[in-house]
Amino acid sequence: MPETPPRHTLHFCHSMAPLLRPRDLLEIAPAGRIRVGDIVLFRGGEHWTAHRVIEVGAAGIRTRGDNNPAPDLALLSPDQVAGVAVARWRRGRRTSLYRGWAGVLQYLLHAFAWHAHGLLRRLLTPVCLPHVLRQPLMARVPPRVVTFGENGEHPRRLLYAGRRPVGAWSPSNGHWIVRFPYSLIYGRHLEASATDSKRPPAV
Repeated sequence: MPETPPRHTLHFCHSMAPLLRPRDLLEIAPAGRIRVGDIVLFRGGEHWTAHRVIEVGAAGIRTRGDNNPAPDLALLSPDQVAGVAVARWRRGRRTSLYRGWAGVLQYLLHAFAWHAHGLLRRLLTPVCLPHVLRQPLMARVPPRVVTFGENGEHPRRLLYAGRRPVGAWSPSNGHWIVRFPYSLIYGRHLEASATDSKRPPAV
């Protein structure tokens, strides 16, 4: 019999990105009949591994991480499958993980959205809204610069939008690196009027 898994387990790697990310909490259910497209849980060394089933045959069950270029080397027997992932928890929000071909479609939709967002971010990150549009937005969420390790050799400056960290000062580049979509509002070169503080906003 396989080792009894916990009802929940943490996902630790990028092998199932973008659907699963490190530190996602997975809900585990009994496997029952294993189908292509299921995300199965099995022992991969010292940790539990959650990979997708890509083939079920007489020789065994072949798995692969969605973000991996090649299938896993070892075939699994049904006894090695400790359960299937049926949901993920991220930032307190539960998302169902579908089984079978519906699970494959779910991954493809996530992958498409992930790559589309990445392309949009690369295209728009260097762009900044016109000044007449930026000013009202900056008035609603004024930028705040927080300096860490000011007395040390290499102080670090972070940019906050309200309570959220959205960027960091890059000494080598000589400008701010601000993540999308906040880059549209703040740009790379912040006004000197940005509030400077020695501690982050309280949460």
